[in-house]
Amino acid sequence: MKLTQDYPKIFLYHRFCEPGSTIWGGISQDEFEWHIERVTEKYEVICFAEFLLRKQRQASTRNCAIITVDDGYRDFYQYAYPVLKKSSVPATLFVTSDFIQQRIWLWPDKLKYIVQQLQSGRYSFEFNHDCFEINTLDNASRLASWMRLSNTCIRLPLTKREMLIKSLSESMGIEVPRFPSKDYEACNWNELREMQMNRIEIGSHTLTHPVLSMIPVDEMLKELNDSKVEIEQMLNGQVSTFCYPHGGENDINDAVVKATAEAGYRGAVHGNPPREWNPFLVPRMGADDDRKEFIWRLCGMEYVTARIKALL
Repeated sequence: MKLTQDYPKIFLYHRFCEPGSTIWGGISQDEFEWHIERVTEKYEVICFAEFLLRKQRQASTRNCAIITVDDGYRDFYQYAYPVLKKSSVPATLFVTSDFIQQRIWLWPDKLKYIVQQLQSGRYSFEFNHDCFEINTLDNASRLASWMRLSNTCIRLPLTKREMLIKSLSESMGIEVPRFPSKDYEACNWNELREMQMNRIEIGSHTLTHPVLSMIPVDEMLKELNDSKVEIEQMLNGQVSTFCYPHGGENDINDAVVKATAEAGYRGAVHGNPPREWNPFLVPRMGADDDRKEFIWRLCGMEYVTARIKALL
């Protein structure tokens, strides 16, 4: 199998910020514009649903690229969408419907909020006999502390994860607002409707962003089905694509893939290295402000490297 021909270049983004600024886990508007300029110089950009349709028809997707964005943060509407609209470039936005509906925070953001609210210094936090060191002396240390906490939380069952976040909030004396603050807010349905009219495909990213392989089957089915139904009702259109939350190798299993297909989606994306073609296991590549790395991935070298590693 010629891997670089089987898959288009599918890029993954999460957060965006104003030109010349930085944001944890995201890129600035001007950097994103540079990405789009580079992609459109060489490739036809299509949405994920269009890619699946072409694969179904056995049409070539070799010279295609796809821009995907996860979660549904409002900064996509503020900073990335204007760039895409100006250039008439399509993209696929996977939204977590309870987040859009303002029912929940995304749990990594609760951790981020707490860590960012702390004064400069060093802190210790103990939970379930584990001790966590939190360093907020500079921005890089804050980021590293948040990532360590997130990496622990992602492997915890929902109830324990919520207990850890609540315990951290209380120990640090930082009260997390009931609803996401401005820096963490989601798009609203009207903004999604506007973008949908301007070449932005809206896909599902579950109701609450759980690790699907770690929750009971009935909850998994609810996450897959109810999010699809709600988005379709609110946007008055079909939702045919899905994105697995977190998307690591242990976050998806055969039962999750089977349930996703049975929920009526036509395909799904994840974050694992590419393998034999499966419309419900389509790989993506992360994109950040490292321009050399972006060009490397744009040329298909990440897929080649992953294939070579798989053969060793």
